[in-house]
Amino acid sequence: MNKVLIIANEFPPMGGAGVQRTTKFVKYLREFDFEPIVITKEHMGGLSDRSLLQYIPDDIKIYRLKAYDFINRTGILKLPMKFIGTRILSPDSEFFWYYFNRDKVLDIIKKEKIQLIYTTSFPYSSHLMGLYLRKKLNNIRWIVDFRDEWTNNPYHRDSFFKRLKFKAEKKKEIEVTSNCDYFVTNTPLMLEGFLKDNKDLHKNSTFIPNGYDEDDFCHVLDKRDGENKFVITYTGSLYGRRNLDEFLDGL
Repeated sequence: MNKVLIIANEFPPMGGAGVQRTTKFVKYLREFDFEPIVITKEHMGGLSDRSLLQYIPDDIKIYRLKAYDFINRTGILKLPMKFIGTRILSPDSEFFWYYFNRDKVLDIIKKEKIQLIYTTSFPYSSHLMGLYLRKKLNNIRWIVDFRDEWTNNPYHRDSFFKRLKFKAEKKKEIEVTSNCDYFVTNTPLMLEGFLKDNKDLHKNSTFIPNGYDEDDFCHVLDKRDGENKFVITYTGSLYGRRNLDEFLDGL
């Protein structure tokens, strides 16, 4: 099998929406003749979902590197550390995880004889890790996966601190997209935004939409009673500009 290094800062037992895509990729990659090796961070706190570990094959190698957590601190340092992580650090609160672990990842690549790496964001610092490795190892191939937009993210326009860092981060974003071998997003609209900033991506990019795993639903019973009723389920989060006003008005 071909070895692929999966660099995913967010990975089980961390819970939440961000881990689902990578978890399922790792679960099924062997069926496509790829052997995944995962680089992630130590889980220090925050949202957890240990049930997701059941989807990871037991013999998959997972390197959990030291976390430099600015978000889930407790005690007197909680608020100042969170402010630094969410407002000051660029591109995000995981910058130091990338910076202080990058040479460890370089050693892992040499040890495991990796020729293909895959980085996924959020956080965007995972792509800085990929960019560093790409510059150090000319023979390696690099796939970039964006689950969320970076500088084109509309929620960033609402943040004063993000607007201050916009030019520097746009430059870094284009450096990432210009140096990767293949570029992936999870929606066509997001891909369109990246293509406007870097037209060279047309030749080596695509979108892979988020899907579902049939294994997760094989034991679900159909309890519908045949009446004219149905359930609408929203599986995302409500924050920032997102709200249900128009939907509720329609009901």
